[in-house]
Amino acid sequence: MNIAVWTVFGSANQLLAALTLIAVTAWLVQKSRNYWFTAIPAVFMIITTHLTHSVILNSPDLPACLT
Repeated sequence: MNIAVWTVFGSANQLLAALTLIAVTAWLVQKSRNYWFTAIPAVFMIITTHLTHSVILNSPDLPACLT
């Protein structure tokens, strides 16, 4: 169970990083600056994090307390 908790925590941490990149991208857009260097990694991180969450939550090894 301990490993499953850390796996979920790690993927949630990645999601938080992606959301931070989205916030920085929005700020750069508002300031009319070049924003692609934060937008592209943000989209990549959102997609990979959501795929990771779906794999983790559909895993048969996930304890019942985390579903």
